[in-house]
Amino acid sequence: MGGRTAALTYSWTAGSGVTSTPIVRPSAMRSWTERLLTPLYPGIPRIDIETDVDNRAKDRRLRVHFATGIRAGRSQAEQHFGVVSRPIGVPEHDDTWFETPVATYPQKSFVDISDGQRGFMLTNRGLPEYEAIEEADGTITIALTLLRCIEWLSRDDLSTRRGHAGPGMHTPGAQMLGRWKFQYSLIPHEGGWETAFAEAHRFLRPLRAVRTSRGDGTLPESGSLVEIEPPEVILSALKLAEDGDGVVARVYNIASEPVGARVRLLRPFERVERVDLNEENPDPIESEDSAVRFQLKPNEIATLKFR
Repeated sequence: MGGRTAALTYSWTAGSGVTSTPIVRPSAMRSWTERLLTPLYPGIPRIDIETDVDNRAKDRRLRVHFATGIRAGRSQAEQHFGVVSRPIGVPEHDDTWFETPVATYPQKSFVDISDGQRGFMLTNRGLPEYEAIEEADGTITIALTLLRCIEWLSRDDLSTRRGHAGPGMHTPGAQMLGRWKFQYSLIPHEGGWETAFAEAHRFLRPLRAVRTSRGDGTLPESGSLVEIEPPEVILSALKLAEDGDGVVARVYNIASEPVGARVRLLRPFERVERVDLNEENPDPIESEDSAVRFQLKPNEIATLKFR
């Protein structure tokens, strides 16, 4: 059964850029145009959004805000091989700090707000900056940065920092003028982030359909090239071994607790070894029914070499 698509198009005006003094903007105005497309599919527990922006203004940050309606003291954001928990807001500070702390943080592919009973996850494709904002009523709004438009790689006249943060290089291309497309998805859920991250990964890596001709192969009508349990164990690489002898599967434990992992290949193999990231220092592992079992510490990476 097919879905429907909701569309919203709107325009607004903004100053065209800053002068030599960052906080003073010229009177010239430029128009922005933005179009949101939201396909709605039955049976999928998320709302995918595609945003098209025609940016004609300089020195701007463009963000989308989502009011979660949830009270929480921390945000949970995916990082490399794990999830990091951060407090909402910035730490207490005074004017002796060299830099004023900011409330924006990086995330790999999703950020989540949860009170333990219900949660709101925002996932995206290639948009790493977010901010969790506490509103006056105590609920949290998630802000996702779409565009950060600048003229200089670094400036030494900002009120939030003393001196440069890098070379004062002229970067007019970083004004990000023109048309841009952004993709992100909203995932309301029960419980914590652990109940929703698999759906976020499905958004990031959707199925690809390939049409082929009939062959004489011996594969079953259905099956997975590799099966992994439990859901907290994530596949990050499946490739031929660097030495050409075997197949390498790399997994990691995204959870903050130890887990028992099980990895099974569709094809049988003679032996399997646990190797390091350079695919060296092999340590044999026992297998049964084309599957191996092993323990993973929180955020631990395991590289398996099947021969």
